[in-house]
Amino acid sequence: MSDTRKIYKGSVGTRIRLRVFENDDTEDMDGGSNFKIYYQKPDGSTPGEWTAVLDATTNKHLYYDTTADDLDVAGDWLLQSYHEKSGWKGRGETVEMPVEENFE
Repeated sequence: MSDTRKIYKGSVGTRIRLRVFENDDTEDMDGGSNFKIYYQKPDGSTPGEWTAVLDATTNKHLYYDTTADDLDVAGDWLLQSYHEKSGWKGRGETVEMPVEENFE
C-alpha cells in the first residue's frame, strides 16, 4: 500500500493498492488477466477475494475500492495479489494491512 493514512473499520471507497511483484522493477502486467486480491481477516474467518483492477498508469499495481461491509473487522489483515499471465498463475508477497477501530 502506498498511502500512509489510517484505514478504519467500515470504510467505503478506500482504495487498496498492491504492487504485484515487490522485488522486480522490470516485470509488468502486460497480457495479464484474472486480477484478484486475496485476503485473510484478523479474526481468522474463511479467507476471501476481491476482484482487482490493473492500475494502467504503472502496469505493476492492482487495486480494489472497498464497498459496504468489506472492512468489517479491525486488526491486521493479510493480503496477496493474484494474476495469470502466459502460462503462469500465482500470488504476490503477503502484506499486512492494519484496519483500525473507529475513533482510534
